[in-house]
Amino acid sequence: MKRSRMKLSGGVLAGLAALFGASAAAAPAAYDRGNNQGVGERPRPDYDAKGVPAGGFRLFPSVTAAIESNDNVFATADNISQPVVEDTIARIDGSARLSSGWSRHALNLTASGGYNEYLDNSEDAISRFGLGADGRLDIHRDWRATFSASFANDKEARGRNDPVGLADPIEYESRAANAALVGSFNRIRLTGGGGVQDTDFEDGRLAGGGVFSQDFRDITGTNINGRVDLALSPDTAVFVSGRQDWREFDVVDPVTGFTRNFDAQQALAGASFDITRLIRGEIGVGYFWAQFDNPNQPDVDGFSLSGNLDWFPTLLTTIGFSAGRNVTESGVAGVASLTRADYGVQVDHELRRNIILVGGARYVKDDYNGIAREDDRTEYTAGFDWLVNRVATINARYARADQDSTVPLREFEQNRAWFGLTLRR
Repeated sequence: MKRSRMKLSGGVLAGLAALFGASAAAAPAAYDRGNNQGVGERPRPDYDAKGVPAGGFRLFPSVTAAIESNDNVFATADNISQPVVEDTIARIDGSARLSSGWSRHALNLTASGGYNEYLDNSEDAISRFGLGADGRLDIHRDWRATFSASFANDKEARGRNDPVGLADPIEYESRAANAALVGSFNRIRLTGGGGVQDTDFEDGRLAGGGVFSQDFRDITGTNINGRVDLALSPDTAVFVSGRQDWREFDVVDPVTGFTRNFDAQQALAGASFDITRLIRGEIGVGYFWAQFDNPNQPDVDGFSLSGNLDWFPTLLTTIGFSAGRNVTESGVAGVASLTRADYGVQVDHELRRNIILVGGARYVKDDYNGIAREDDRTEYTAGFDWLVNRVATINARYARADQDSTVPLREFEQNRAWFGLTLRR
């Protein structure tokens, strides 16, 4: 397998430090952000959960019950083999977060679980649970290490990777661990880290009988990444970043007979900013490359993008924009990877202190590398969150998804609406 490595020159860093160190003492503290605060981030002392004291920690439990109407639960095109099916779904989700209250360092432990009961299609019932931990180690005033680990047992949402005719969604288990080191001196901040994620998929059960094996999707993904930021002012910094991914699959592709393994690299350059009271964000542009072990699979490369932007037209409204383009693994037999472009906008408006209106739109384009398949998906959401008091929140959402595809059976329209109640401490 071809392996590529991205190296950061210590001489370049030393030169940057010497160049900007002389003026750093007279400059404001670098990375001193916080000009803006989004509607969803704003503290609401009269409505925020206080949690339950637990020694040096605080426990934040919550439970949500909701009822949902879905006019296409299998996310299918309307055809003779599998017509569109409507259903009503009862959902319940619970979670608990244990957070430290230490003056230095931090540790959070989380647990979550949920269950979806389909009133007409009971065989499609979904249960899920997860565990997680994340923390921060304050090594020095300007240096810290972060880590996270998680385990999840869940089922995939329909409409993307699942073949037509599955009796129930595909179940999977995922285990992940990540670590990073962040440090700064003068105007320069360095970030370096890596992670690993192992995902195992259960076989799919076909509605007409039989099994659709998903072993070819079992994957271990490993990555290392690095980034250098240079602060031009407390409100603006420029950066360069690089990432190396290794994707290792457990078995060969059942269609091609070759391994699906590949390596991918991404390099970005851009800026992060929090300017005046109107705008904040981060935008990086660059390039990605991917090399495959399959000798019949040509290498893939292209324009890469990662960005988010928050606009604050008033103190009561936040409009967020997001954009991304990169290569990732495919869940479809016969092709190892796809190039995904993802663009979105989200609007949060504080109608009253305790009533938040939300709405958004998203466009995702999946271009499967090596085969003639493209999926174009648009999603729209609208709703509200009513913070009744510290304990209770009432929320409602409407969501619509439209997918066009060069594979006709992968085209679908879906409308969902749900109403829920969250109780917390």
